Amino acid sequence: MKNSIPFLLVLFLLISKASNAQVGIGTTNPEVSSILDIQSTNKGFLLPRLTTVQRDAISSPATGLLIYNTTTSIFNFYNLGWKDFNTGLVLPINGGTGIANSNASTLALPGAFAITITTTGLTDVTLPKTGTLYGTETGSITSAQIQNSSNDETGTGKLVFSESPTFTGITQAPTAAVGTNTTQLATTAFVFANTTSNYKSINATGDIMTSSTTDVLVPGMSISPLTGTYAVAFNGQYTITPGNKATQAAIALQAFYNQLNSVAVTNTTHSATFGSETVNPGVYSIATAGSVLGTLTLDAHGDTNALFIFKFGAAFNTGASATIILLNGASAANVFWLAQGGIGLGASTIMKGTLLANNGAVALGASCMLEGRILSTAGAISTNTLTMTKTASSSHATLGALSSFAMFTSSGGVDNTGISNITGDIGTNAGAITGFETSYVNGSFITPTTVSALATFSIYQNGVLIENSSRTRLSSVNTVDVSLQAIASVSAGQDVDVRWNIDAGTLKLGNRILTLINVR
Repeated sequence: MKNSIPFLLVLFLLISKASNAQVGIGTTNPEVSSILDIQSTNKGFLLPRLTTVQRDAISSPATGLLIYNTTTSIFNFYNLGWKDFNTGLVLPINGGTGIANSNASTLALPGAFAITITTTGLTDVTLPKTGTLYGTETGSITSAQIQNSSNDETGTGKLVFSESPTFTGITQAPTAAVGTNTTQLATTAFVFANTTSNYKSINATGDIMTSSTTDVLVPGMSISPLTGTYAVAFNGQYTITPGNKATQAAIALQAFYNQLNSVAVTNTTHSATFGSETVNPGVYSIATAGSVLGTLTLDAHGDTNALFIFKFGAAFNTGASATIILLNGASAANVFWLAQGGIGLGASTIMKGTLLANNGAVALGASCMLEGRILSTAGAISTNTLTMTKTASSSHATLGALSSFAMFTSSGGVDNTGISNITGDIGTNAGAITGFETSYVNGSFITPTTVSALATFSIYQNGVLIENSSRTRLSSVNTVDVSLQAIASVSAGQDVDVRWNIDAGTLKLGNRILTLINVR
């Protein structure tokens, strides 16, 4: 009787499969959608149990083959190699169901259907301490998802997500982008609440004065902030006591000439005549009178600070239509023509640089064009239908009170014929200025009786003027206060300061304040 039971069971299964293409164990009515339906209320389903060695000894395992690995205590399945049941496995995720993975592996949620993990106050989502969180779709991982994260400093090592996290410890940075590896992700509000480095300000009272014709530091108005970008603001009350600008310019001119004349000579072999050639930067010394004929090209070879000085032991002249060309970064502000005697430019000369006659007059023929300055330590200046623009200040010599002048002579008159167009002040310390009634002069006329002053206030960063931060004040239009503003991106160890100068007379500051506000 016992031997007949297996036979009857097999026969029953075969008949059942043949008629229904299904197998039911513990039920005579298997689910319609299943090929095998096992039902029990007091027993489980047991897969083959193999060690890792036994599993790996299976010959040609079929894709989808299942076993229980007694070595790792994890279910394994075969798909181009043995896989842990929780590696690359897609599971439906319902409320209260968690996914735990203690292996160095990847939990993938592939497929065309979106999967959402919703947590409540009673549900924890635990992520590994190291690894990468990937989003395969644009915007699938946003900063908003983890912007409220901070390290739990209770020693548990958990990553805490909170609407209003409690921050502790010392801030590591002014801001931290999502994904930044910091010991604390600090919000901007948190940093502002816990540091005083977002702004710096200094102020002072009591009068201070300067008569410097070049920019010098306003005493006390300097701040060394932390690295960052700052909005800089300065405000101060000033008073200008004007001086004799022509006298100041004459003093500055002598110092300017001495400074240029003392620069070491680099070339003493050039002929007295320049023209139809290209010359390199240097200090050229000609013992006799000299001239420029034709076209002379000054090549800076890419150095915008290149210096060209031409020194003549007597007079200097140009032929009619002589032309100076600046090449490869050469600047008219760094070109100087020094003559021990008079200077004369032929008609229609196109000249670049500063003309400086020491104890001689300067005369320009009709229709000359000049980018530079005309200066004489003792001699008249004469122009005729001139088109002229004064250059910026040079880094090689200090103009001081001369900085605003297009033309100036320490002793002699300044006269013009025809209609000229000139940008810059015109002045003399001993003579008259005539003939400019019909000309266009964008500047002032300065004579020995002129008492005026121009004050300039500027913001510097690391010793360099911040572009467009300067403001000027005329003694004839005294507005009592001055305000400066700028943006400065400061590196460690750099200073931000205020500097000032006055071209003639004395400049005084009273109440003053310098403020830097960190902009994030």
